[in-house]
Amino acid sequence: MAALTLAAAALVSTVSASPAQAADCSGSLIEHLPVGSLGYLDIYYSSSTGNNCARLNSTGSSYGESKYMSVRLNACSASSTSVCNVLDTDSDSGYYEYYAGPVTVYGKGRCLRATYQIKNISKMTPIFHCG
Repeated sequence: MAALTLAAAALVSTVSASPAQAADCSGSLIEHLPVGSLGYLDIYYSSSTGNNCARLNSTGSSYGESKYMSVRLNACSASSTSVCNVLDTDSDSGYYEYYAGPVTVYGKGRCLRATYQIKNISKMTPIFHCG
């Protein structure tokens, strides 16, 4: 039994995922935004689907601790970078130990805005990544 457990552990430890797969988002990482020392928001874009995906990750002393986390990703009309005319939105919030999300919106030909929070630190991006 111990040999079987060791063999299974060796198999698991040799499997590695790319950062996008690890975040449950497909595509290329286009933003990595810190949330103080509590975590970071990663945003991905998939040129094959036109989707943007975001996941809010916990790090440091808050990793593994149940805490309030929220992430919202908006796809905005590309006609303005000063006002987000929301065309699509996806969000996730709750008390999580490791991450919130992933959340996904169709972003091809659109701009993005993300709002995110871990504990009492909340952030909002400018309207960006238009196109």
